[in-house]
Amino acid sequence: ITGGSMVYLASSGAISNEATVDFTQFDSSAYDAYEFRMIDVLPATDGTSIVARTSSDTSSHSYDSGANDYIEKGDGGTTDSYGFLNGSDAVGNAANEGVNFIVEVLNPHTTAYTQVATMRGAYNYTDGQPRSINGNYAVFQRQEAAQVNAIRFFFSSGNIASGEIVMYGIANGS
Repeated sequence: ITGGSMVYLASSGAISNEATVDFTQFDSSAYDAYEFRMIDVLPATDGTSIVARTSSDTSSHSYDSGANDYIEKGDGGTTDSYGFLNGSDAVGNAANEGVNFIVEVLNPHTTAYTQVATMRGAYNYTDGQPRSINGNYAVFQRQEAAQVNAIRFFFSSGNIASGEIVMYGIANGS
């Protein structure tokens, strides 16, 4: 594998009314970063946000959920128990709504703060209107200086009704 190559690692498969979707296939010996493609991910509850938590626990993958574990861009440094992936905008759950975008996990294997950014793509607001991620991107930082080896995706309210999430690793060339 050539350094910088994108390598398929895992898929959630077809999601059907799941509370969370977890990925634990992080491998610091092979990958520098990870990309997650959200494909038609639809909330069960209208007007919610898609969010994530991370884990540094290598065995049971307990996900950090303290009130100050994540800090967000755009809200003046607001801390929360999870990181927002579509800003604080409300995702719609009607037909042809939901999210279609790419989430990048940057610098996960060092003991520096891990950053998660939503890039390239779109989602539909509760009014049915599309929002560009390029104009409304979300960035959050995990506030613990520890490696990240797992991520959990979910909506801030209700389940994930449907969709698919695919994980890719960006090869480090080692």
